[in-house]
Amino acid sequence: MENTSQKERKGGKLEDAFIGPYYINKAVGKGIYQLRNRNGNILKRKINIARLKPYMKRKDDEFVVKNAV
Repeated sequence: MENTSQKERKGGKLEDAFIGPYYINKAVGKGIYQLRNRNGNILKRKINIARLKPYMKRKDDEFVVKNAV
């Protein structure tokens, strides 16, 4: 998900442009999604598809999905 708080601050160049990874829990409208985090907790805010980007696993990322819902 795009980190919009970065755009509001000066000197935010060093912040990550995106936060996550998140998983799509369900589609709630045309281009609107409800997301959940790695722990399975559902985010309260609904997110527009324009703010989402596919997660690309990095070589140093140790996260492994186990028993995903």
